[in-house]
Amino acid sequence: MRPWLLYSLLRIGLFAVTLLLMWWLLGPSWDAWWWLAAIFAALISLCISYIFFNGLRSKVVDDLAARAEARRANDPDAAAEDVD
Repeated sequence: MRPWLLYSLLRIGLFAVTLLLMWWLLGPSWDAWWWLAAIFAALISLCISYIFFNGLRSKVVDDLAARAEARRANDPDAAAEDVD
């Protein structure tokens, strides 16, 4: 599985679990505060993924850089543009 796909699925899953936890904690007042719960769930899941998913995030960056380099290597106009 591609690292960016796994990373994206983990982030979405973490957000969903955090949002469900907030929904459970808010109980009956969920209708009035759903937007605030969504913001807090996004911030909490962002912090958790930043702390614990560092290795996977590095793999995503390496994969995207390799794909960009491969695209540049196959570009016939790149050599003509780099001539001084």
